[in-house]
Amino acid sequence: MTTLEEDLAKGICDKTVQCYPALAKLAFGDAAGCVARVAPQFKKSLAAPGNQINATNAKACIDAFKLAACGTDPGELPACNIPGTLPNGTACGADSQCASNSCYTIGTDACGTCQPRAAEGASCTAAKCAPGLICEGETNKCVKPGGVGASCDGLIPCANGLDCVSGKCAKQLGGGAACQVDGAAKCDTALGFFCKPAALGSPAGTCTAIGFNKPPAGKCGVDVATLSFNLCEASSCEGAAGATPGTCTPYLKDGDACGAGVNAQCQSPALCRAGKCTIDDPGACK
Repeated sequence: MTTLEEDLAKGICDKTVQCYPALAKLAFGDAAGCVARVAPQFKKSLAAPGNQINATNAKACIDAFKLAACGTDPGELPACNIPGTLPNGTACGADSQCASNSCYTIGTDACGTCQPRAAEGASCTAAKCAPGLICEGETNKCVKPGGVGASCDGLIPCANGLDCVSGKCAKQLGGGAACQVDGAAKCDTALGFFCKPAALGSPAGTCTAIGFNKPPAGKCGVDVATLSFNLCEASSCEGAAGATPGTCTPYLKDGDACGAGVNAQCQSPALCRAGKCTIDDPGACK
């Protein structure tokens, strides 16, 4: 029998593997590896003050998320809008603690305060945008990203997985599609494709599958000899620079030393906090 945190993690991880297989492989290896990493984060969030997620409403959210289109944020789904009980101004570390369903943090801070969400056109300098909106970096206003065919420019962004091509939002290119190495229309990296040039230095190419290698001997980055591009499976690429390949390096474990002088990375969702790989605990925010 699975725990609530495992059920929630599986719902997120299954969707991640379905919609962003290359990113999932890079971060976790596979769905099981994802659950093993994400479940401990959910366990801490579920135990935090104010949280109201239970087996019944979690199942409704997971079921809705399974049917949602790729790129949908769970927060956009009514079934996943499960507010907590903490009032605005209260210290928090997770959205699920707050009655507003929004814990606003500054930068990479682990803790913040419960705050109301900002509506379309409102400032997002001190608040998260409402579901379905994103914070546009130049104006610091909440805007609705455009879907396929919508007009776009530097101030009007496209939705996740779309590129702004000739002023219109367009789907990223799939495997086998013709591409330009530095063109506006990008190959879909999340699905595992990059623009492989027809020849060294050629601007034209074809969207081709990214390779994956493993530590300790796996190489990553650009391979000039084969014009291929490789990432690391459940590990980080260290030392790659330009045409110089890097080496696939195991992720650090929770509690390991990290930061300056350490040639390895914490594994998501852990972050380097005070020199150690740490999964943030919302319950510790006071």
